[in-house]
Amino acid sequence: MDVASREKTDPVGEAKQRLRLVSAQFDPLGFVKRRPLRAAGVAFLAGLIWTSLRRRDKATASLLPLAVQMAGLAARWGLAARQR
Repeated sequence: MDVASREKTDPVGEAKQRLRLVSAQFDPLGFVKRRPLRAAGVAFLAGLIWTSLRRRDKATASLLPLAVQMAGLAARWGLAARQR
């Protein structure tokens, strides 16, 4: 039995090594680094929508035309999402 246990590999060690390799290749902020303006615009619009859903406030409603103008400007400058 002693010989059989020596021949087995360490599955936990191998799994840890694979996890380290995969996690080194993953960049959670990769989308923001590649498209900073688009990410900022989406975050701004998401904040407007979230605020408007949580409370019915006049300040949020007054910012909505600004958001629409910003989306139009982004489309004219070529910063809007492109269809593939």
